[in-house]
Amino acid sequence: MKVAVTGGTGYVGPAVVEELLRAGHDVVVLEHHHAAPVGEHPRLSRAQGSVNDARSLREAFAGCDAVVHLVAILREDAKRHVTFERVHLEGTRNVVDAAKGAGVERFLLMSANGVESGLHTPYFDTKREMERMVKEAGFAWTIFRPSYIAGDAEGGFDAIFADIVDKAPVLPSFAGGKFEIQPIAREDVAKAFVRALATPESVGKAYTLVGPERMTWNDYLHRLADVRNRKRIVAYVPGPIVVGAARVAGRHFPADPDQLRMLMLGNTGDGSEAVRDFGLDLVAWDDAVSGLRR
Repeated sequence: MKVAVTGGTGYVGPAVVEELLRAGHDVVVLEHHHAAPVGEHPRLSRAQGSVNDARSLREAFAGCDAVVHLVAILREDAKRHVTFERVHLEGTRNVVDAAKGAGVERFLLMSANGVESGLHTPYFDTKREMERMVKEAGFAWTIFRPSYIAGDAEGGFDAIFADIVDKAPVLPSFAGGKFEIQPIAREDVAKAFVRALATPESVGKAYTLVGPERMTWNDYLHRLADVRNRKRIVAYVPGPIVVGAARVAGRHFPADPDQLRMLMLGNTGDGSEAVRDFGLDLVAWDDAVSGLRR
């Protein structure tokens, strides 16, 4: 199968591309000009462009059987015109139109766990709209809603908080830190995407992707400090205070108010259907972040 991947040079993308090649697929990676190139492989080709360049999408998708759409942002940067409207909505609309124009039949979308929580944030609202576009486009679609994606690669959730653990003597226990997260290893997310291409029963389904263990936010901070070989104090910070601080500090704060609200909502779920349908042997969090260990 010939598969086009948007977001193939991001945090999750390289793992998906590697897994696609391992499974014997021909892969076309859409590379934004600011992105670092992926490695060399005889079945790998590159197409320069972006989700906001319809012409580049048409060229990238020509002759493809499937599209894996991974492009998303967690935080807006209005000065660089990086917004949820532009990336999630306009970008996905362009990807869907180009895929339909190229005769693509199979479409896999990266969404997010929590989109059905009822919480309204620009991130969740635009993710819901991305799902709607894909479902109504006439593809044989599969949607994945991962929890926090665990891994040791730069730019990931764990690497960002590992940097905070290294620098901050006191770690923030937001709103008591009792909310739970259930991180899933990056390689398990990649396997789910690729195995879906060979799993007809996954068509028309939205899968929750979560890891094998739940942990409270306080537990996560303590475990990450252990990984980094740091002794740290975890201090209670009321939710409204940390959200207010994020609003005042802007981009100088590691998360914006909406990201904090989504974090404090918790991020867990039942991933048994994905485990069953794709034969996933879920990687433990400690193993997923082993490269961060000091």
